[in-house]
Amino acid sequence: MKNKTAFTARHQEITDILRQQIRTRHWKFGEKLPHQQELCREFDVSPITIKHVIKTLVQEGFLRTVRGTGTFVNWKKENEYYTDFIPQSSRAVTITHSLFAPTPIYKYIMQTLADAFMARNPRVNIVLREIRYGNAEDPYLQMFAKGDMPVCGEFFWYALYAKLNMLYPLEKFADFEELQNDLHPDCTLATPDGGNVSHIHALKLYSGIPLFLLINQELMEKKGFHVDTPNMTWHKLRQIIRSFSQNKRNPIPYAGSLPLPWAYRGVQPYVGLMGQDLFCQTQAQLTPQSFLSIFSTDSAANALENIRSFAACGNILFNSGHERFALGDVGVLPFASSWALNLLAVLNPSFRYFATPIPPDKGKRKYYPFKTGYHVGIFRNAITSDLQLHAAWEWLHFLFHKRSQYLLSQEYKIPARKECEYHLQQQFPALNAMVNNMFKTSVPQPDFPGMRQAYFSIGQEVAALLQKNISPEICLQNIREKLKRQFE
Repeated sequence: MKNKTAFTARHQEITDILRQQIRTRHWKFGEKLPHQQELCREFDVSPITIKHVIKTLVQEGFLRTVRGTGTFVNWKKENEYYTDFIPQSSRAVTITHSLFAPTPIYKYIMQTLADAFMARNPRVNIVLREIRYGNAEDPYLQMFAKGDMPVCGEFFWYALYAKLNMLYPLEKFADFEELQNDLHPDCTLATPDGGNVSHIHALKLYSGIPLFLLINQELMEKKGFHVDTPNMTWHKLRQIIRSFSQNKRNPIPYAGSLPLPWAYRGVQPYVGLMGQDLFCQTQAQLTPQSFLSIFSTDSAANALENIRSFAACGNILFNSGHERFALGDVGVLPFASSWALNLLAVLNPSFRYFATPIPPDKGKRKYYPFKTGYHVGIFRNAITSDLQLHAAWEWLHFLFHKRSQYLLSQEYKIPARKECEYHLQQQFPALNAMVNNMFKTSVPQPDFPGMRQAYFSIGQEVAALLQKNISPEICLQNIREKLKRQFE
């Protein structure tokens, strides 16, 4: 019979071998280990020794056992940086955080941040929940009606959530002011609750790049066009589109691309164009009444005429425009966003293009874009204890850490923290200069109860215009009538 010292040495040796095999990916995360009898034969030891090895590696977080099923690898590369790894089953509180229509890269970044947070907060389990856009309905309102809310999450507009008392006032946390001082001024906005009392119900996690114009440089060169991006006009764009469409020897599948409005999110570029007369006069937050005045201005009529004439002079693609541009067969993308840049980075990183602000409706006046971006907040009716409430706040606070913000900026987003170094500035200095210039003239995006229904009504009429069913004049008239009925 082997003595105790020999048993300990052999147990330690096998433990070191299996631990090293897991770290070097011989056994990958989630993979099932051979049966204990096979391990006994492989290492020529007794079942007692193998059971002791597995118990040790389970305690260290390298393995997990499932009764009646077997033993599985429970270690990922990032776990080697955290010695206080705690299994999820032993955590005291779970925080469900919703991601609103995330890209694959963004999901990966958020999961990385969640893993890092859990490693330093062993009592908290962060579960990420993906949410997609619906049709006319808001997904959070649907979940609220069903009583199926996440603890916290990100959203695009939130004034209605505040009015329905769905969001917890963040300024009630003791260290809220300290965090607020580290953020850009436009990251906080007071909104009234159901009792008409204003609170900070959400914080802007990041700002998205304002909508801009993308031009396929390679196609321009083939066509012999010299593109002067600072002086781009809608008239020049129409010339480009007509040239593409009339080329019978070397036809381009799609000369340009416009988004077809849907739900409430996709209407924003059209509303932005129509509101230029109002935006150049004020930087104030839009109310339902001032919002309605957009559709009685000259810029609204000019914008719709530009859009209609642009769509009528070439082969315009109405769906999947960003994807087709990234593949190289769309000449002009009038309303580009961060999503287009993500696709270019993944599908066609060597692609050559011009990026410039969207042309104004007339003259040389600057284009005034919306300040866009997702906010984060805590949903009241999902909180079950003070422990969960404060854990949710700690998680949101962690997302505003400068290192977390830098990771988020990798997806062409502008961090909320003042001192963060922008990813755009490092990787795309010309694009960064354009974005900074656009932000100087940007205006707050509309946010008031009824915003979603207003955008849905506008989207129906703009879609009819793009499909050549109505004229710009009838489109604006229908929008005004619908909004008046809604705001009465």
